[in-house]
Amino acid sequence: MVIRDGVLLNGRGHAGPVLYHNYTLGHANDLSGNDHNGTVSGATFTDEGLFFDGLNDYVLVSDDLDLRISQELTIIVTIKAPNSLSGMSLLSKDYTGEFDLTFWSNKLNFYWGGISYNLSLIH
Repeated sequence: MVIRDGVLLNGRGHAGPVLYHNYTLGHANDLSGNDHNGTVSGATFTDEGLFFDGLNDYVLVSDDLDLRISQELTIIVTIKAPNSLSGMSLLSKDYTGEFDLTFWSNKLNFYWGGISYNLSLIH
């Protein structure tokens, strides 16, 4: 799976994105100006973005009050995925299990606040 970019928008007093990574630039620096830089582990930068082979690849961003989502949330992610996906976590915030965006049985699922939601994919 290749992730091109990702944006996390939160209503916690921010006029713009809380976090914005554009992996086509060859780094995981936060372009939102909030200094939520990521550390890439296992994934490889390509011209299309960041390639994840599904084996322990991730981008780690340190916990911060900005990233503790307690209000409305918008996540925008551009990905190029293989035809079959199952059990691949796309985005996870593990501070007390806040949220998880996962492919399961070729469907996108979002877990937040103890509730799981099935989401639509735009092709």
